[in-house]
Amino acid sequence: MLDYRNHWGLLDLPFDLAGGRQIFLSSAHRRLIADLTSLMASSPVLIRLEASRNSGLTTLLSYLAQMKGLGHHAIHGIASRESQEFTAETIAPLLGAVEICQKSSQKDLLNLAVSVIESDFRKGISTIWMLDRPDSSLLKFAMDLAGECDGLSLILADTAESLDLRNHFVSQQKMGQHDLCIGRLSRPETQSFLRSQILEVGGTEGIFSDFASRLIHEKTSGKIGLIQKLADQSMQLAAALKRRQVTADVVADVAEKSHVRAA
Repeated sequence: MLDYRNHWGLLDLPFDLAGGRQIFLSSAHRRLIADLTSLMASSPVLIRLEASRNSGLTTLLSYLAQMKGLGHHAIHGIASRESQEFTAETIAPLLGAVEICQKSSQKDLLNLAVSVIESDFRKGISTIWMLDRPDSSLLKFAMDLAGECDGLSLILADTAESLDLRNHFVSQQKMGQHDLCIGRLSRPETQSFLRSQILEVGGTEGIFSDFASRLIHEKTSGKIGLIQKLADQSMQLAAALKRRQVTADVVADVAEKSHVRAA
């Protein structure tokens, strides 16, 4: 934070989207959210949300979890990559912070989950579980639950590398199934993202040169997670060099040393 405050005059980290800060929604992200909202307005569905690495998957899921109902549904919780294993602690927040005995068997937890979800469904509240890169045990529990009760929709979000694991369980379900994919930022959106993040924390226009912004998009292929990483490291290097602007040669140097390669 020292370089950002002392050298760039910023009030906060520009590319740290944690802590409830507004995320940047590209046109692709907006289309994805519109598709999700439309699908969730129908009967319980199972959505496979595919994302390549560094695409901003977890940040997008956190944003979705804060949306008011995602249509007329209620999101009871989100299992993140930090709590992807099947445990009683993982299931509790997905059931709306219901207290659960740590010694409960999977059968007991399944019965409890069915009771809670169906009780809400009778009140007109459908439940959405968003599972961020779940392990096989949590995934199996969610699939078993979807087959046992009404009112549960699942968003299974993961990177492409784990599709085989999901396909194994998904193929056994009779829910309406849909595949969606997180898109990437265009070059103008990449430039807009860099500018908006800097301005949001008290910076000024022009910290990234036009050529630097274009090179960041080229090196990252518009993957927002990589954009954040490359932009952050480029600002750090420019500060170390006592530069007042991030230029293309700085970005190129960082990209080479960090082996930034977008698929």
